[in-house]
Amino acid sequence: MLSLHKRISVDASDKRKIITLVEADSSKVLWDSTLNYLAYKSASDEVEFCAIIYAMKNYPNVNLEIISDCNSVVDILNNKGKVSQKRNHFVEKIRELCKNRSVLFKWISRDLNEAGLKQDGYSLDEIRNPDLLKMKKEIRERVREKYFRNKQRQNKERE
Repeated sequence: MLSLHKRISVDASDKRKIITLVEADSSKVLWDSTLNYLAYKSASDEVEFCAIIYAMKNYPNVNLEIISDCNSVVDILNNKGKVSQKRNHFVEKIRELCKNRSVLFKWISRDLNEAGLKQDGYSLDEIRNPDLLKMKKEIRERVREKYFRNKQRQNKERE
């Protein structure tokens, strides 16, 4: 039985072609932009599967809690979602890497995902500061509200 346990926050960007892993307990950051996921058309959920596989391969003999902001991927890995034929090979690889250890897949909001925030350019000090995260969330909500108000105005102008 493995006694080590690591919490790994993962995020993958199909636009920036980068995978980010953050060891949640020690704040160790690992970036890998060389992982060849381009052959899979780079859909965001496919790249997220690649990030999870990369994390699991980097910690082969450790029980893991993998934290992701991709709800559909987490649901699939927790047997709550339906996997497409096209993505089944990712799930099979992850199941293979889960053998002989405990792996928990957990969803977390993008606003709280350390790997995603790191990709967005925040330092780990900023990521760990709850006041800064609250401010970031408020700014995002204001931007969304402004976007929807503009859309409504445009729709009214068309009528």
